[in-house]
Amino acid sequence: MLKYLLLPSLILFTLSSFLKFQNKKPIDDKTEFSETCLKIYKDYKTQNEHGHIYNNKTKKYLSLSKFSEILKNISKFDIDSKSKYIVEKNNYGKIEQIIWKEPTNKAKLISFEKLTFKTIIEEENNGEKYKNEFKIVDYLIVRSVTPKKIYLRIMENQFETLSIDDVKYNGIFESRLMGIDNAKDEFDELLNKKNIK
Repeated sequence: MLKYLLLPSLILFTLSSFLKFQNKKPIDDKTEFSETCLKIYKDYKTQNEHGHIYNNKTKKYLSLSKFSEILKNISKFDIDSKSKYIVEKNNYGKIEQIIWKEPTNKAKLISFEKLTFKTIIEEENNGEKYKNEFKIVDYLIVRSVTPKKIYLRIMENQFETLSIDDVKYNGIFESRLMGIDNAKDEFDELLNKKNIK
């Protein structure tokens, strides 16, 4: 008699567990870091006239073609698709945060963080009002070996700044999108207020 009473309960528990598993939405395991670096690398490889990259350590400017090689080199520090990570996802209003953490102490990668910020900026220019949506992405990679810290900021799919340990590179370009600097200031202000980084 006990066997027959337990059987429906067991089926119900199994079905419930299966439904919970089915409803779980997996977090996207693609960071787009490597793809972004390689895309800009290809764009910059043949460009020299539209801007320069300033190295704050050497106090010198790099051509876009020379800097493209640095982007190509750091593209390999993306997460490994064959490895398993502890993934944490948070939302802070306009900011989405995803962190991939290496569960073992032996791995070279300690953590990989991606922040995605989206906002709408309204501006007036020559009597006309403009409304633009902007997307800014920050990557922060922390490793146990050199390079130990890589930080990359992409604004509207364009390079803005890169730090590799104690060396910082900033883009100096002839023109910028209208409103992009306001979006950047809003993002930085939110980061400071929420103490996300």
